[in-house]
Amino acid sequence: MTDKFTPNDYVTVTLSAPGAEVLNEKGKYLNSRFPETPPRWRTDHKEGQELKAQFWSIMGDFKDSFFAGAKMSFTDMVLHRPQSEDATKAINADLLEALQEATARMESLGQGTSQQRAVLAKATGQDTE
Repeated sequence: MTDKFTPNDYVTVTLSAPGAEVLNEKGKYLNSRFPETPPRWRTDHKEGQELKAQFWSIMGDFKDSFFAGAKMSFTDMVLHRPQSEDATKAINADLLEALQEATARMESLGQGTSQQRAVLAKATGQDTE
């Protein structure tokens, strides 16, 4: 019997030293590429650290690591099955809280945008459109 999954399903991987280096370099690049925003991409990944993301995101982050002879970027990939409706609601509540905090921080730095405010209004049901 085989299980099916989609690229949108979440997986957890354990980073190897080369994998941590790939993510740290990506974070450094993105932080330098967008200096007008507060640093938000991590640059402190370590070997042995677990990383949870959608399968497509993991494959995109490590796309240059998939060829014969390449150093492994991660080990121990675990597929996460879809959450129950209650778990999904709890996750959405956490995401909404994080969105509100991020928007407030950007506003306090004078970097809030009308697009951010519109997304927050829609997420909280305060969208007037």
